Amino acid sequence: MNFVSPGTWMWFLPAAGAIVLLYMLRMRRKDVVVPASFLWPEKPEEIRANAPFQKLRFSWLLLVQLLAALFLVFALMRPQLASQGLGGSATVIVLDASASMGATDVAPDRFSEAVARARELLRRTTPSDQVALIEAGPTPRVIFPLSNDSASQLRALEDVRRYDMPVDVGESLRLAAELVAGQSSSRIIVLSDGVFPEVKDFAAGSSSVEFEKVGTRSRNVAIESLGSTRTNQGRLLYAAARNTGKEPVEATLTLKADGAVVDSMKQALAPGQLLERTIKVPVDSQAFMAELAATDDLVADNRLVSLASDRQMIRVLLVSPGNLFLERAVALDARVVADVAGTVPDQERRETPGEGAYDLVVFDGTPEVPVKAKAVLVFGGNGEGIVKEPQWAGREASPLLEGVDLDGVYVAEAAPLARDAGRVIAQFKNGAAITERKGEQYVVRVGFAPLASDWPLTPGFPIFIANLLDEVSGEAVGDQLVVSPGRTFGFPAGEATSAVLKTGTTQTTIPAVDGRIVVSQIDRVGASTLTIGKNNYEISAVFRDKFESELAPKDGLVIAGTTVENKSNSVRWGEVWRWVALLAISLLVLEWWLYGRKS
Repeated sequence: MNFVSPGTWMWFLPAAGAIVLLYMLRMRRKDVVVPASFLWPEKPEEIRANAPFQKLRFSWLLLVQLLAALFLVFALMRPQLASQGLGGSATVIVLDASASMGATDVAPDRFSEAVARARELLRRTTPSDQVALIEAGPTPRVIFPLSNDSASQLRALEDVRRYDMPVDVGESLRLAAELVAGQSSSRIIVLSDGVFPEVKDFAAGSSSVEFEKVGTRSRNVAIESLGSTRTNQGRLLYAAARNTGKEPVEATLTLKADGAVVDSMKQALAPGQLLERTIKVPVDSQAFMAELAATDDLVADNRLVSLASDRQMIRVLLVSPGNLFLERAVALDARVVADVAGTVPDQERRETPGEGAYDLVVFDGTPEVPVKAKAVLVFGGNGEGIVKEPQWAGREASPLLEGVDLDGVYVAEAAPLARDAGRVIAQFKNGAAITERKGEQYVVRVGFAPLASDWPLTPGFPIFIANLLDEVSGEAVGDQLVVSPGRTFGFPAGEATSAVLKTGTTQTTIPAVDGRIVVSQIDRVGASTLTIGKNNYEISAVFRDKFESELAPKDGLVIAGTTVENKSNSVRWGEVWRWVALLAISLLVLEWWLYGRKS
C-alpha cells in the first residue's frame, strides 16, 4: 500500500484528543429549587459526569467516534493499493520485435511472452486509461493509437510480428514520446530483452520510461562469417561460428556448396570459443551455405548463405556528404550493394590501373571526377549558372522517366545543363534539367541536387533511381539473391502485372506498382522463391548481427545517459480513499444509532 499524503496521519492526534476531552469535561448546571425531588428520575450518569476529574470510562460511543476519526484521517492520507495494469492518463507500450526476441529460453519465445504481457496489461485497463502500442521493427509501426477501446486493441495486437534482424528501438521511443506529448501524466513501457545499443538521442519530456525484462539466460552459438575466394590452390570456403552465450554448447557445423555437403564438424564450444573451418570446394560452385545444429536458444543465426561472387549484384558507390533519401532509394533494390564515401577512392579513378569495383557511381552535389564504373549519375554541378525556382517546360520519352511525374516537383535552385551533356529527357524553361548519354560509359545528369527540391519526398524519386538501376543491370543480374529479413526491395516487373512469392507453404501475390514488384513480406530467415512472369528468383534471407546474437537479457536500459531499471510488472496505484471515507461515515451513522438507542 502507498499513501499520497502520509503526513496527514498526525491530524488524528488532535482529533482523538478532542473527542476524549469531551468525555472528560465537567458539566455545569444552574441550581434550581424544586418542591420535591421524588418527581425527578435518578440520573447516575449525569452525577458521575458532574464529578470533576472523573476517570475516563469505557464507552461504545467513544470507541465508535475514535474509529470514525481514525478512518477519516486515513482517507485524507489518500491510500493507494497496488495492482498489475496501466496507470496515468496515457500509456504507450513499445514492443521489441528484433531477432533476439526469438530466443526460446522462455516458452514459446521471448516475443510471444512480451505479447502475452501486453495482452494482460490491456485486459487490466480501466475506461480512463488511454493506451497505444508501437511495434519496434525495422520501421516503427503504430499498431493502434491512443484510445481506451480495449476490445479493438486486443484484436489489433494479433497483427504484431517479429523480424530476424536488429531494429532501432530508439526511433520507436521517440515516436512514443511524440504520441504522448502534451499529456500531463504519461508513461512509456518497453517490453524487451534489452539487447540493443544505448539510446542516445531521446527526450522523454513529462513521460516516465519503464522497462520490463523478457528472457532468462544466454545460451547461443552463431555463425559469424561465411565466404569464398579464388586462390592458386582453387576456390577456398571459409566459415566461422562462435559460442556467444555464457554456457558450454555442443554444436555441429555443416558446410554445403550448391546444395551438396562438403564438410561437417562437431565440437563442444566453451563460452566465447570460435569454431573455424577453411576447406577447398569445386571452383565452379556458385552458392554456399553454413548450418549449425546445436541445443541453443536462437535459430535465426544458425544458417548463413553466401554467393560465390557479386556478379549478380549491382555495386553502387554514393559519393555524398550524406543523403538519407538517396541511400534509401538505392537500398530498395534487392540487387544493390551500396557504399557511401565523401570522395572517390583512388582505385576507382579512371587514371589508376586495374578494374573498378563499382557498376554505378553517384555524385550527390560533390565534384565529379572520371571513374571506371560503367555508369555515372551526377546530381547538380556542371551547369550553366544558377536559376532560382525554375519552371518545368517538358520531357521526352525515356525508360528513366517511366512512372516519374516531374510536373509537381518544386526546385529551389538549379544549374541548367549544357546542351552537349547528352540527350535532354527533361527540361526547364531556362535549359536542360535531366540528360542521358549512352556509350562506353552511361552518364545521367540532373541539373539540381535532390535536397534542393522536394523530389525525394515524392514517389517519383525512388522510381527514377530504380529505372536507372534497371538500365545499369542489363542482363547480368543472376537469379540468386541474399537479403536481410525485414528489408523492402524491388524488381522490374517487365510485362508482368503481378508476382508470386513462395515461402515454405505460404504463397503471396504481389501486384506490380509503377512497373516494379516491391517485396516487403520476408520477415524471417529462410529460402523464398519470387516468380515474375517467366523469371524465378531464389531469395535467401539471412541474419548476421553479432550484437543480437549475444542473448543475455539486460537488467536495465541505458537511455540518454540514464539507466532504467527492470520492473517485473507494471504497477497501477489505485486510490481507495473514497471507500475509507464511506466506512468512516458508516461508523458515524452507527454512533448516531447507539446514542439514539441509549437516549
